[in-house]
Amino acid sequence: MRQATGDLPARDVEDAWSGWVDAARAAGEPSVAVALVERHPRRRPDLRGAAVAHARDLVLVGRAAEAVRVLGGATPPAGPGAGGLAAPEVVRAAAHAALGDDRAWSWLRETARDAPLVAAVADARGDRAAGDQAWLAAATTPAVGVLTARAVEASVAGRGRRARGLDGLVGRGAERLLHVGGTAAVRDVAERLAQRDDRAGARLLLRAAAVRTPDATSLHAALRAVTPGWIRLWPLAAVAAVVLAGVAWVAFAVTAGTPAPAVSKLTVVLAHVALPLVLQSVREPGFTAAETRVWRRLSEQTYDPELDGPGQVQGRRSGWYALAAMLGAGLGLVLGAGVVVPRVVERTGDATWQGSDDAFFLHLAAVVLGATLGAVLTRSVARRLVRRRHDRRAARARLLEEQLDATCRCYDERLLAGRAAAGYAAHHLAPVGFASPLPGTSVRRCPRTGAWWLTGPVGSWDGHLALRG
Repeated sequence: MRQATGDLPARDVEDAWSGWVDAARAAGEPSVAVALVERHPRRRPDLRGAAVAHARDLVLVGRAAEAVRVLGGATPPAGPGAGGLAAPEVVRAAAHAALGDDRAWSWLRETARDAPLVAAVADARGDRAAGDQAWLAAATTPAVGVLTARAVEASVAGRGRRARGLDGLVGRGAERLLHVGGTAAVRDVAERLAQRDDRAGARLLLRAAAVRTPDATSLHAALRAVTPGWIRLWPLAAVAAVVLAGVAWVAFAVTAGTPAPAVSKLTVVLAHVALPLVLQSVREPGFTAAETRVWRRLSEQTYDPELDGPGQVQGRRSGWYALAAMLGAGLGLVLGAGVVVPRVVERTGDATWQGSDDAFFLHLAAVVLGATLGAVLTRSVARRLVRRRHDRRAARARLLEEQLDATCRCYDERLLAGRAAAGYAAHHLAPVGFASPLPGTSVRRCPRTGAWWLTGPVGSWDGHLALRG
């Protein structure tokens, strides 16, 4: 069986492969880097003498024992010197710490500045507090998929009971996840939060993301899955409780001999004043008071295609809908009084019918029907116009993206991720027919510079990567 790139020119193999590995590391995809090293035609884990980097990748993907063998160190380092641990010693200490060596773990936390490595070791040891702290520190490095996702998880899980800034924290986290990994990244972090018994954080994150993307079907499904069944029945229980309380109030007032007009007035006051205050003070099940306020604000929002982000459920066009409803009601009243009623009188020959109760209900029905049709038709037309405007903007954006994708970026970029990677591979890079070193990827070449690129959906959450060799 021939090697994965057996027909790639031999003089290009070393440089291309080394570049792909380095680009995968820069993209924060250690699993891709490890797979590339292990699939090298000559099985060389020390590409360009980078055995330490390969061992670090192995620790990051949870293969610490193999990292120890790559480094050739059966024992952890003796301890940090005057200048701390050198890079090889840091990785060796990390590998042994991940395997349970407490002294190596202590040295690593005291001297290492490699936050992703410390975070991976903390995960391997089950030290959640240290892991969260390290993932948050790792997020200060350039935003890449896994680092961003774990940092968002740590920040949401560590929100505590504070109310200040909670909506911003959740909103920013959702936006960052959608940027680096789309809805798949949001679902992954929400699942991790649920596994940490933080279903409230998972629900807030999913809801915040759902109002920020047009592709929210999978997020709503994940939200239903992470919400306990008894919480989903809570609104019905609340309505039943309100109805029972109202019945009990009326029964008490009647039994006490309160006059009917007084009962009706008190009922109106309670329904319009007391009931909203009570409902506002009641926490949503599973949430703190601060989380309840954020959840209710998110529940008042929906995705607005015109803003390409969260907008109010009532919308900025609600005033126009009300005006259309009033115009529709007026038109219905005019048609009812000027067309329908005269025809009924003409057919029946009863001139007194237009003052009857039947005529009144006919007028009422015409008004209600006109208002409903006015609002519904206006909303339909407005949505169609907004959708058409959004489609035109999206078409212009796609045209600009395709023009950018067709522009050579080999001198400026060593890696691309997400839609940019897929677009660059489709509109600029040329397939060369070489077998790819990784399943699902393809080897392509820039027609201008001759650079070798490895492209395909091999990133986190099956995201597209384009790695320059």
